[in-house]
Amino acid sequence: MKLKLALTLLALSAAFARGGALTSTRAIDAPGGRYTPGAALAVTVTITKDAANLERVTGLYLNETLPEGWVLTQVLSTGHEPQLAPALNTTNRLELIWVDIPSFPCVVRYTATAPAAAVSNAVFSGAIKWTVLGNDQPSATTGGHGLLACRAFHSADLDRDYTISRAELDRVIAFYMAGEYSIDPAAGDGYTPGPGSRDGFTHDSDLNGDWSIAMRGELFRAVQLHNAESYFLNGDRFDPTAFYPVATITGIPAAAKIGVDLVLNGTVLPPEANQTIVWSVFDDPDATGADFADGNRLTGATAPGVVTVRATIANGAGTGTDYEQDFGITFSFDYLEYLVIDLSGGPATNQYPVTFLNAIPAGGWTPEHKTTKLVMRRVAAGTFDMGSPATEPGRGTDEDQFEATLTQDYYIGVFQVTQKQWELVMGPHASFFTVNGDTRPKEGVSYDTVRGGNWPASNTIATDTFIKRIRDKTPLPGFDLPTEAQWEYACRDGTDGAFNFGAADPDDNMRYYYTSGEDFFPAPSANTNLATAVVGSYPPSPVLGLYDMHGNVHEWCRDWYWAYPAVPTDDPEGESTGLGFNRVIRGGAWNSLSNSCRSAARSEVSPGTANDHIGFRPVWPAP
Repeated sequence: MKLKLALTLLALSAAFARGGALTSTRAIDAPGGRYTPGAALAVTVTITKDAANLERVTGLYLNETLPEGWVLTQVLSTGHEPQLAPALNTTNRLELIWVDIPSFPCVVRYTATAPAAAVSNAVFSGAIKWTVLGNDQPSATTGGHGLLACRAFHSADLDRDYTISRAELDRVIAFYMAGEYSIDPAAGDGYTPGPGSRDGFTHDSDLNGDWSIAMRGELFRAVQLHNAESYFLNGDRFDPTAFYPVATITGIPAAAKIGVDLVLNGTVLPPEANQTIVWSVFDDPDATGADFADGNRLTGATAPGVVTVRATIANGAGTGTDYEQDFGITFSFDYLEYLVIDLSGGPATNQYPVTFLNAIPAGGWTPEHKTTKLVMRRVAAGTFDMGSPATEPGRGTDEDQFEATLTQDYYIGVFQVTQKQWELVMGPHASFFTVNGDTRPKEGVSYDTVRGGNWPASNTIATDTFIKRIRDKTPLPGFDLPTEAQWEYACRDGTDGAFNFGAADPDDNMRYYYTSGEDFFPAPSANTNLATAVVGSYPPSPVLGLYDMHGNVHEWCRDWYWAYPAVPTDDPEGESTGLGFNRVIRGGAWNSLSNSCRSAARSEVSPGTANDHIGFRPVWPAP
């Protein structure tokens, strides 16, 4: 028997590959065309004979190739008894030989176990060779193949990380652009754009199984999986673990806060009653520290330029959400309310960090906001009547009103710059009032020491000045002294009277010298301290919350002292040279009468003047 078998095999080896018409096909018994790593599945190979060929098949050889790592575990049936028993528990191969096949089709069914480490696709292929009676021409054919997508992973997920990367999504887009796709065992995902073999399972993005990717429903679904944090197999299809519409917002100004809404077909929603929308910053290193603690408002720090936001629809997967709808994200900018410059590094540091806040910290401003940190408040652009009406008591002749418009938002100091803040930027410098000096306003500084330069003829800042050092050590290139218009607009804070505290007692609202009884307030004042107060000792302005806009120390403005225009003016900035070459100071001081502390009151001094009643507060134009 052994000799006969050897002779038979020898005869077959000489006669294999002779003419005839046999074909083989494969079917893989796996739900949805997917398998589970480490589990077994069944493969059925069907060998058929062309009905027109009536010749007798005298020899048949099947060489079945399993995917890499798969193990042949059992041959369930062979159709006819083979002459060579299969070798079980071998890797990647099944070989069978028959002599004198009585009838067709010849069906072989076997099981194979997947490797424990899942792969994205598995291709089962094979070759058949045969001889037929009376035909001595060699002939051979390669059989068909079956293609599986791993049960654990989507067809597009080539790196098997449970996410669809942009490169992986682009592959699906290529199938869509081609109009159809086909099987390509040599490709990494087992598919190729365009026409070709369809002997296998369709791509997981092809939900209706027509060998093409439609825009709605199929390509959109792939995009949603790409936008998701991850996905999972939900029955017979893949769903996002949660649905994440994502938008990249560009052109964000520094200090901007972003409002976002999720929109479905033009309607702001959550999409279902049992779902909530949670906003977050998504995969954006430039937005470190940003968050959506305030609902749909991005309230943390963002770098200017670009940020990507994501809307998590909680409980989104598998709860009935129509993921084929057109979701969108709308957004708008406005500004965070406060800018904070951290001066704690002192004059030797190379950088003063800048952050933004949406509200005053719980518990209010602390001593550090008057010493190691410089706080500035956003002021919205607007129009106001600059100067004073002719009926205002105590007014000066240089205050004739005109309509002024500030076209750009800006930030202005919440407090006058203190002695400690000056020291942390410029180093030690003598002040007149040193008791509790760290939190008292810095005085004894001239315009030339604070800023210098010849503005507005030139925007050049003098070297080694307070303004120049802040500019050099922060991302705030427009940091400066306020124009006279910016100062008065902030001081008025929406009011149009002489003081932003209205008719309240000035003794309770500002540090000034008592009135003589002949100007604005006729009653003598007991406020005769004859010194500056700690900044923030008096109530702030009604809306912006700015301290000491009236009294304490005069504040340098950027402008030359000039005559007001008689016509409405946008962004007034004075003349290129002033009247008498003096700079403007505003707000009055501890040694001023009350009329000199009014919102419209103007004074002028030489830019080289440094005394015990002139200080400053800065501005920064919001971009």
